[in-house]
Amino acid sequence: MLHFVADGEQHEALLHIPRGTRGRLPLVLAFHGAHYGARFVSRYYGLSNLSNRKGFAVLYPQASHNVFWQLPPNQHEDVDAVRLVLDQVEHAACIDARRVYATGASNGGGFSARLGCEMADRLAAIAPVAGGYSQLGPCQPQRPLPVLEIHGTRDQVVPYNGTGPDHDGSVAGFLRQWTTIDHCRGDGERRRLRPNVIRLSWYRCAGGTMVEHLRLAMTDHGWPGGDTGAAGLRNHPIPRQDPTGVKAATAVWSFVSRFRLPSAAARG
Repeated sequence: MLHFVADGEQHEALLHIPRGTRGRLPLVLAFHGAHYGARFVSRYYGLSNLSNRKGFAVLYPQASHNVFWQLPPNQHEDVDAVRLVLDQVEHAACIDARRVYATGASNGGGFSARLGCEMADRLAAIAPVAGGYSQLGPCQPQRPLPVLEIHGTRDQVVPYNGTGPDHDGSVAGFLRQWTTIDHCRGDGERRRLRPNVIRLSWYRCAGGTMVEHLRLAMTDHGWPGGDTGAAGLRNHPIPRQDPTGVKAATAVWSFVSRFRLPSAAARG
């Protein structure tokens, strides 16, 4: 566990590096949902096991006070903390600064979306899952950014169609925002992958980016395909599961691993 101070607050982050790897590793920043914590999702998301097979590192930061990530634009401490811990990890470990990605579920998904808006200089792609987007401010990233969004149509916590008469935080609004930011052309490609899974893809976007969405019918809130049998989860309330058979860890890595930060933006 890494310990550091940002804006006067104590922070922690759990770093997983697969054994036997050589050279600079890609890094996935994986953010927990509200109240779940870094240690929980390090087991539940299944990213660590996948990283052992695919050869990438995973960093699980812990939110301030072990509760939730800051989504409103007037709160900057958590974004500052992520920048600081990323600096430390990139210098301490053999990390490829051009292949750093962000993901997370629920509140962590919303926060990874916020980082896409504010840290496009450090991130090669983002992949929010079941994210809450209604509290996010205007999104003005420094460059176009590849985005994957995964969401269940029966999500009771952050509804697929948003809330209120204006559908605040809807998936459609989130996708529309990013296809505009990335200057994507056309209506996108619609493909049914499984009976309850539809993939929407916008390929013709600026700078070689793309926007993609996995629409999971009949699916409630949570991280699809989470490892409920992992050690240490027996006494922890498990988020609802996905009946489609989609594994978010695999889908996220399959998408983000295609992209690299442009050379002019990379650090280190």
